Amino acid sequence: MISKQEADTLCVQYMGFASAEAARFHRKNPDMISDDLEGVAIEAMVKAAPRFNPARGYDFSTFVRHRIRGDLLDFSRKERRARGDLDAETVEPSFEPDHSEKCDVAAALERMSDIPGQRGMTARYAQELLLRRACGESHRDIAASEGVQPSTILRRERRALDMARATLKATRSDISET
Repeated sequence: MISKQEADTLCVQYMGFASAEAARFHRKNPDMISDDLEGVAIEAMVKAAPRFNPARGYDFSTFVRHRIRGDLLDFSRKERRARGDLDAETVEPSFEPDHSEKCDVAAALERMSDIPGQRGMTARYAQELLLRRACGESHRDIAASEGVQPSTILRRERRALDMARATLKATRSDISET
């Protein structure tokens, strides 16, 4: 913990940082008013500053960034709920795969061979994409079964999706030319 005077000094020193975090949030959420976001960011920094403990080895910007982002998210949710854009009762749940049956990856891979976006995709990428998207397995589970890092699975999934998009885009342009 630091003294009030030290906290005030840090707040003055990092005022631009709070403004930058608010601007970054505003770029991703242009429907929000930037002045309101900046006020929320500065208020979050002022509230968090007295709890900063330099003995823990963190930089103040690292410490306060999480508080600022959290408060900005809370503020945007409140604003959207007040405008009627976000209502807890009307928000549709995200897609959750049916885990009641074991996913038959081999059968799905056979069916997938007829899909234009699968052409050019390695069997490994296609299988991992199916396990993640159709069967609902976590990237950690897939990584553990293959003996690789979870980031490797995420990278392969991203590549597989990019390949599928590129192939589908080329297929669409071929169809539109005829």
